Amino acid sequence: MAEITLHERELLGGGASGYVRLVVADVCGNGTMKSFALKRMRKCAVVSTPDHVYCEQSVSQELNHFACVRQHASFQDADHLYFLFDHLDGCDMMDALAAVATVQPFKNPDKPTGSKIKMLKGMPEEMAMYYVAVVTLALEYLHEKQIVYRDLKPENVFLANDGTAVLGDFGFSKKLEKDALTYTFCGTPGYVAPEVILAHGYSTSVDWWGLGVMTYVLLTGQQPFSQIVKGKPEDPLTVMKRIVDRSWAVSFPVYISESAVDLMSWFLERRRARRLGNLRRKAEDVKTHAWFKDAKFDWDAMQRGQLKPRPLALSEAFATQRANRIADLEREIATATFAETEEEIEDAKETFRAF
Repeated sequence: MAEITLHERELLGGGASGYVRLVVADVCGNGTMKSFALKRMRKCAVVSTPDHVYCEQSVSQELNHFACVRQHASFQDADHLYFLFDHLDGCDMMDALAAVATVQPFKNPDKPTGSKIKMLKGMPEEMAMYYVAVVTLALEYLHEKQIVYRDLKPENVFLANDGTAVLGDFGFSKKLEKDALTYTFCGTPGYVAPEVILAHGYSTSVDWWGLGVMTYVLLTGQQPFSQIVKGKPEDPLTVMKRIVDRSWAVSFPVYISESAVDLMSWFLERRRARRLGNLRRKAEDVKTHAWFKDAKFDWDAMQRGQLKPRPLALSEAFATQRANRIADLEREIATATFAETEEEIEDAKETFRAF
């Protein structure tokens, strides 16, 4: 990208290491402003994980696929690192899930003549199917490039207001040599594959496991290996013990279709050699699974950009909550103070000299 002037607009989100802000620029020089998302990170905040930063830089800059967020530039100043990404004007998939999840009464299969029980229900299957398909195509593309994603979860799938989605945040991604394995423990505890926890060495198989967990979350509003105890999530070690325990079976709510249960069961196969997506036909086995096949899902139309999801329908209450979160974050940024020593600052600068 040629040198352009970025004009900062509203804050989009943030965390411990930095934040993301909407910026606009006259890319073509004709007065038409184009929107981008500018990710800004403090060098001292990420100096302990430089590999993740450099991986995100190298991986995302080579991606050119409609299902993956594009990096347009990366640069730095004295204290910060910057990524310039595509901007999507919606939210992340977890927010979209929260907007449509409901509690509904269902028959108890153990007591068919008894009273109904209330259960949390996530997205309608037709809606979730579109997003699972987007991620399937993104993973197929990444894996063809020998890239393992390693942190698949709804928070890393970003949506536009028209409902279209892309996979983003490639900080944990890694490019492998053909047939090579990696041993780094990384990812989010409830989503990590057994081979990651057991340090057996892994490659792209872990992403299909992650897609199984994510599909379960989209359909049910909760994780398959984690339970809420007294209003709080369980300890991560308890969750990871269940993930590696072959005797512990995932429970599927009664409202999920048989084909969706079958899809998730094959994704969540603890033996990676038998896991859906990791078999001889790779992503083709996912595309031809009964869940998609019975719905006559049009993969060709999706590849051509002709298959559109339902637009997002975010409530006013959600918009208010989001605005309040952003306002709180703006105040945190405005009042933040940092206690790094001169030595730590210089060390961070040296670490990212090649950025």
